[in-house]
Amino acid sequence: MSVARVLAPWREEAGLDQVIVIWLHEQALLASVATRCLQLGNDRIQLTRVEHAGRDCFLLRVAAAPYYIVSWCLEQAGQAEVYYPSPTNAGVFIPWGFELTGAALLKRSWSDDERSLFLQLDGTSRALATTGWQSVYELLELDFDCDPAHWQTRELGRAHFQVSVRLEARHVPALPELLLLRESERDQIERHLTLTHAGELDELEISAQQDEAGEHFYLVRERRRGRGLALMQLGGQGFASFGGIDGLLVPVELTLEPRLRRDQYRHVFGLKAHMFTLLLAGEGSPRRLEVARDSFHPLSHIVEHLSGFDQVTLDDVIANSPFDLGRYRQAPSRPDLQNAAGPKKAGTVVGVARAPVEPVVEPVVVAGDAMLDAAPTAASEFFDTPLVPIADALEQRETLLERRIARRLASVEEWLELSQLKLKMGKHVDATAAAAGALWQQRFAPNATPARNRALHRAFIEAVEANAEASAEHKVVANVFALEADRLDLASLVRLQGELTLHQELLAGTTLWLAWAHIWSINADRRSQEEVRERLLLRLRDGSGVVETPDFVRRRILNDPNIDEDDVDPSDAAGNDAESQSRQRNIEVVRRHVLHLCTPSLRAAFVSSLARIEAVLGHSDDARAYISEALALLPAQGAQDPTPMAHAWLLLQAYLALGQLRASVPAELVERFRQAMAGLDTGELEQLERVQRETRERGDRARGGDQPVLAALAQRTRSFFATHALTDELASVLTPLASAADGELDSGDVARMMRAAFHETLAALDVRSRHTSLEVAQLIRQIVAVLRIYRWDPNDQVVHELEQFAGRLAAQPDRSEPSLLYFALVRLTTARGLIDVGRRQAGIALAAATLGWMRDQHFELLDLIDLIRKEVLVLIELCSPSERLELLRRLMETIVAQEALFSQGNAYGSMLELSVFAREFLEMLDLVLEAAVGHDTLVQKRLQDFEEFGEYDLRRRLRTDRPVQGA
Repeated sequence: MSVARVLAPWREEAGLDQVIVIWLHEQALLASVATRCLQLGNDRIQLTRVEHAGRDCFLLRVAAAPYYIVSWCLEQAGQAEVYYPSPTNAGVFIPWGFELTGAALLKRSWSDDERSLFLQLDGTSRALATTGWQSVYELLELDFDCDPAHWQTRELGRAHFQVSVRLEARHVPALPELLLLRESERDQIERHLTLTHAGELDELEISAQQDEAGEHFYLVRERRRGRGLALMQLGGQGFASFGGIDGLLVPVELTLEPRLRRDQYRHVFGLKAHMFTLLLAGEGSPRRLEVARDSFHPLSHIVEHLSGFDQVTLDDVIANSPFDLGRYRQAPSRPDLQNAAGPKKAGTVVGVARAPVEPVVEPVVVAGDAMLDAAPTAASEFFDTPLVPIADALEQRETLLERRIARRLASVEEWLELSQLKLKMGKHVDATAAAAGALWQQRFAPNATPARNRALHRAFIEAVEANAEASAEHKVVANVFALEADRLDLASLVRLQGELTLHQELLAGTTLWLAWAHIWSINADRRSQEEVRERLLLRLRDGSGVVETPDFVRRRILNDPNIDEDDVDPSDAAGNDAESQSRQRNIEVVRRHVLHLCTPSLRAAFVSSLARIEAVLGHSDDARAYISEALALLPAQGAQDPTPMAHAWLLLQAYLALGQLRASVPAELVERFRQAMAGLDTGELEQLERVQRETRERGDRARGGDQPVLAALAQRTRSFFATHALTDELASVLTPLASAADGELDSGDVARMMRAAFHETLAALDVRSRHTSLEVAQLIRQIVAVLRIYRWDPNDQVVHELEQFAGRLAAQPDRSEPSLLYFALVRLTTARGLIDVGRRQAGIALAAATLGWMRDQHFELLDLIDLIRKEVLVLIELCSPSERLELLRRLMETIVAQEALFSQGNAYGSMLELSVFAREFLEMLDLVLEAAVGHDTLVQKRLQDFEEFGEYDLRRRLRTDRPVQGA
């Protein structure tokens, strides 16, 4: 059949989001095409063998083929042809670069469901039976060595080809999850542990191994990912999981190429569930090492602290101490405490044995604090006066300075003082970060002088030099700061410029700008200045991690509940009294209101939830009392239970509370719980198992594995907006704000944009508008997201526009308002926006007024629960515990009033006794209790605020700073 009349050159190029067919005339090209597809991340390949013109040919069917593959095949003239399927004629394939002009004619003349028709440019066609397609993975033979890919012919006419899986360099090293240290690097472990707090040792696990050649080495990993990241500075070789595959680890600077389907890696490397598989790069072919997961042990189990001072050294330390030791300068001996049972410790300075190490974990000896060994004296004199421990002045000062930095209140002197303090304490990484912070603050201080800058440069250099494991990029920056214009070595300057360019992606934007600014102060290179400025601004717009929060600030924000106080020691239980009292007041206001619920089973089940919360907070006496009260509220054995779900909830929460208290639970209380469990019938047992399963799933989601704070925040911030898109009309309100999203506009211009946007938002709330309140609430959320970028600007106009908008919101809905739920949502979204941008009092007042209005309305039960869980509780947790009391009181008043409507003399009389509604209501009350005492959402907001301010500050300084004058 002649097809010359039905083909013509493309008028519009076909897309690549379809299946193409590559006809290979030469078998040797098969491996090349398949390998290139895999290297480009496309494994959606199928293969079949066909016979044409008396010779074997191969057809490759590739889905969404990369453009490079198509171009490469077209360049193989006479050996490869590319076809794409006709959009109108099934089974017809058209040469790439041409289209059908006579589709109807072809359709009448060709109809064969069993064969495919390949049109040719010479006016002919090929009709072939294309069956027996096989996946590329059925024909691949993968090996992990450094040999190039090659084609190999197998028996029985089946085509196989071999592709080498190899280690290639990564552009940016991954974060280490496991460290490998050889026996020669054991000193590094001991030196690091000498500076590590004993309580932090549980975050790491260690395994001692011996390979087949008899070489000894240690493997160190985090017990929970993310918890011990700051401790993973031991040196050695770092390893990270490849592609999220659990158990397969590669060096942090390498990756595996080409990319394969995930299940293929398990086949290639023989992955096992109980083993870690490490790929060790070295000279020649890489090695594969398998390590049993159960060979790792917590580091705290194998560390033994020993004395490391002799008497002369100890006398020098006491003589130079900044503290007045008074009568304790000569501490008496305690003969009765010497030679106590325990391991023998010989000598004054204990080293670590260097004998061959078996592949089992053995104790690592760490030099610790000094133990006094003075001459025996009378013990009665020593104990005349009660001992008062001397407070650790360094740690107290460190806490105060870190709190001020975390609240963005620290001066240059305080940043520098913290750097010197960290250096004394052996925290070299933190000391380097604090020195960089001092330099950044000093650069824009009004009293900046060259002499002052040199002093801060020396502080940074000292911090880097003191760290034996300092990173390469920080060493480069230290060398840059050591440059002096009057003693300039041109070769060194050029070399350091090259090294700084090489490491710039690994440096925080502030440190990178400071290093370049010092270079520009010497060579006055204006062109380089503008290039670096534009590069950093581009990284800020792309969100590529140009701003880094120091680890010590992150730890302080995440772990210090009293971060707003300058005089509270976080390690002192009495210092946390204000925080504890606020939590107890919050719990009490919730408890008092629950007593007014009309459904007895809900009140009883809530008492058990209260017991669990008190147990978690460590209030053992209160927890035991609530457990006893809850068990007493259970229906008598054999009596009819109208609400088995509430019964099951009560027992499960009591069980969780007992598990938290552990050994401090009286035997009588445990026996009462066992009797209650023994009295359950089949239906109640099923309810208990269901509640237990759902509670465990919710707990797993809240813990979130590697990042518990972020996962809990994501769980709590489920919103009404997940499946709703803005209409085109409302989306147009955001269009002018798109130019402000990169944070580079003048705040006055942004304020005018915000004023116009809020004006349109108020118009959309008008009853005559076609828009629903849900759509408007979503619009407000997106406007606030842009507004957050400018919240730090000294010019307060931008945030003021949101306050003005909140003041103009209607206090009561119009009679024609179709949804009370969405009316409340608009006000609560606005209140949350005010809290997000730092107007907490205004946001709390608006939220409290909205909750007061909700109390007197009549909502659908599940609508009310959804609104409270997704919006109200998140808003409450954004406030500090001392600010939550009024909101919790208003919320509980609303819950009690609404529960009365669902429980008394109306169509909903028995609604809360049904399992599905009882479970939702009890889970809501449980979340209210967690919001009353929780801090994860607030902590995450503090951390987010610190990071966003860092981005704003860097962006502002980049726009105005001119190290080379006149640029």
